[in-house]
Amino acid sequence: MKNETKFKKSNKFFDFINENREFPAALLMIIGVFLLIIIATKGFSTPPYSARAIKIGSFEIAWYAIFILTGIVFAAIMGLYESRKIGLSKSSLYDGLLIIVPLSILGARLYYVLFDPNKAANYHSIIDVLNFTNGGLAIHGAIIVAFIGTIVFCKVKKVNFWAVADLLVLGFLIGQIVGRWGNFFNQEAHGGVLQTTSVVFKVLPKFIREQMYIHGPEGLNYYHPTFLYESVLNFIALIAFLILRRFKVLKVGDTLAIYLMWYGLMRGLVIEPMRTDPLYIGGFEGVRANILLSLVLLFGGGLILLIFKYTLPVLKKLPYYYDASREDVKREQLVKEKTGNTKAVLFDLDGTILNSAKKIIKRYEITFAKHFPDIELTKEDKIDFIGPTLYQTFAKYSDDEKLIEEAVLTYRENAEITQRKDQAYPGVRQTFRRLKELNIKIGIVTSKSTKAAQLGLEQNKLMDYVDLIIGFEDVIEHKPHPASLEKALDIFNLRSSEVIYVGDHENDVEAAKRIEIMVVGVNYSLRRDKLLAAEPDFMVDNIEEILKLI
Repeated sequence: MKNETKFKKSNKFFDFINENREFPAALLMIIGVFLLIIIATKGFSTPPYSARAIKIGSFEIAWYAIFILTGIVFAAIMGLYESRKIGLSKSSLYDGLLIIVPLSILGARLYYVLFDPNKAANYHSIIDVLNFTNGGLAIHGAIIVAFIGTIVFCKVKKVNFWAVADLLVLGFLIGQIVGRWGNFFNQEAHGGVLQTTSVVFKVLPKFIREQMYIHGPEGLNYYHPTFLYESVLNFIALIAFLILRRFKVLKVGDTLAIYLMWYGLMRGLVIEPMRTDPLYIGGFEGVRANILLSLVLLFGGGLILLIFKYTLPVLKKLPYYYDASREDVKREQLVKEKTGNTKAVLFDLDGTILNSAKKIIKRYEITFAKHFPDIELTKEDKIDFIGPTLYQTFAKYSDDEKLIEEAVLTYRENAEITQRKDQAYPGVRQTFRRLKELNIKIGIVTSKSTKAAQLGLEQNKLMDYVDLIIGFEDVIEHKPHPASLEKALDIFNLRSSEVIYVGDHENDVEAAKRIEIMVVGVNYSLRRDKLLAAEPDFMVDNIEEILKLI
């Protein structure tokens, strides 16, 4: 009994670690940074320390670059742990990193050059601008470009901006925490003179204090290590966010708003006034750029948190991060329960396997122009064409059975001509091949006719992998009624728990849920918002990710 109790406690401990992997990850990052500092200082030897880490001939690598790169890597690692909470796949995360990180670095550089009071003397060509050793980087520029890039990225990937922005904030905090140590070795980004009689001077570690004994604006003196102040304050913010996101306190989007307020306040009113190397708008006689922008960030974060959160519909309906986190844990448990138990995967066809949605809309437009010329189709109308049967769609616009039959005939005649151009999405064939290697049956459940479905599969060389097609004519009731899925289960002689269904439409989700089949939605659906609202068990960016659920 005692051993059993210990085992249960052990399980609870590991379950806690699994659900809160960000904390051990953060601990490992702290250890990693500490070890890197030990290496760079040669075991905290007597300062000053070299800014150069590696030199081979004329080739040099600075500690600044190493710390910046380390911050990016650590931010990416944290992103891997946190992205699962918002349904962002690893592939999408990597895509985002490959796009946002270089743009952020470029933005940080351009911001620095733009507001450098000595830009007329320092930058004479594009080479000078892109020479990062000539001057430096400014985090405010990275923030601006990163969030603009994130808006575009989320639009293209069809993921929630506020959730991704929250994730980006954690990455920024980690990057700033680690990257500031590069300033330490460059003996830059410091404040004014630090009095040797001050409390700060006495509590500072000797290796930091002595590295800050430099030739500065006021001669050879000890200077405030503002890099350290900012790094520590950002570390406090990171830990606070990681803790608060474990409770029903922060909603999706709150992390972004609080970060903007926190960083705007901390940088604009605490750190920046201490700095001796400010950037200016309008030259030396102008306004301090970083203080002004920090106040803008503070104001913007306040608007989001205190006003927009309660007035904008898109923000009002966002869930608590805690709820999103718990849902993720439930889904992971669902995968564990089904591991090794899946014996068949059923797929919707159009918009899931075949990239045919836009062509389907075009065929409908041609049909409507002929049979319903007085109807002006909206964008929403056209999106609603995806999923239902032909009869269901045309019946929404007319009660005339003859007219509906004529419209169906026209559509099918046009489809026979154009369907041969329908291409499968990338990775479908490889996924089908792998499923067959695993002895997992493949079925197609579609609102199309069986003949049309077979044609689309054959032209993409997929038919040899498919064990079953349930088409329009095979059932009386169509999705969202589960009749087609039930028929597939009967033919395969399988239980609901042994099957996964993959679709791009909310009808797919409803049909699967009605008979308790695990259902997966695709992020590339034209109806993604409605698909998400139906709450599929999982969302994937591409068909190949289905293999992770097997």
